[in-house]
Amino acid sequence: MLSFSSSPLAFNTLPKVVASRHGFWTSLEFYTMAKSHTQVLFQHVCHGWFLSVFVEKLAKSGANMVVISNSSRRASVTHEKMRSMGFDPSLFLGAITSGELTHQYLERRDDPWFASLGRSCIHMTWNDRGAISLDGLGLKVVDNIADAEFILAHGTEALGVPSGSAVSKNLDELEKILEQCAARKIPMVVANPDYVTVEARDLRVMPGTLAAKYEQLGGEVKWMGKPGKVTIITLFYSISFFNCLFSFVKCASKRGASIGSF
Repeated sequence: MLSFSSSPLAFNTLPKVVASRHGFWTSLEFYTMAKSHTQVLFQHVCHGWFLSVFVEKLAKSGANMVVISNSSRRASVTHEKMRSMGFDPSLFLGAITSGELTHQYLERRDDPWFASLGRSCIHMTWNDRGAISLDGLGLKVVDNIADAEFILAHGTEALGVPSGSAVSKNLDELEKILEQCAARKIPMVVANPDYVTVEARDLRVMPGTLAAKYEQLGGEVKWMGKPGKVTIITLFYSISFFNCLFSFVKCASKRGASIGSF
């Protein structure tokens, strides 16, 4: 039986798969609940093999499926990662990740909040898990808090430096940096709102924990990812676009037009 928790330690062990067919929506999830920092309870809906077969049948029935993940990485990385989880990536229209949304909002800056951020940032990123690239965003990573205009939190293992590399930092060190940033009242963008995740049998702290700490310090945080509104809106438009495109092509084909004419 699948159970839910109101605890901030609740999290997803796999990305959420959202399917739409004939106006109906459903979601397929594996939930892992953290009862404490030392005791983890795994509750799986079904075996991975059964789920992969079910997803294949959904796709063959005409369902449009999108992967939604709070990964701080780009959507293409998560989409391809589905293969290592036993799923055929071609069955999905694509992926929406909190990292992709963060990248797009920082790149476009058509949202007033993001437009006001400035370009200099303190970058909290990964080290062992692989640093996050900021290429194409026009950002200047600084290690002097006095020069920072905002904090960008992709990970919890390291601090980006101006050279483009990253220096390992533990959580205590990162929290001390947050305290100094809060004193300057600069905002934070968190590209992964999860609090923790599971690797093997261990809990690993995720950027959401840093964001929660920053809010406790009085800092302003822009939470990207599910279940936030920005993810739902993006999902809605993605599914709606493909549904409309399919209907448009189908209707045009009935009237003698070829797909190559569009």
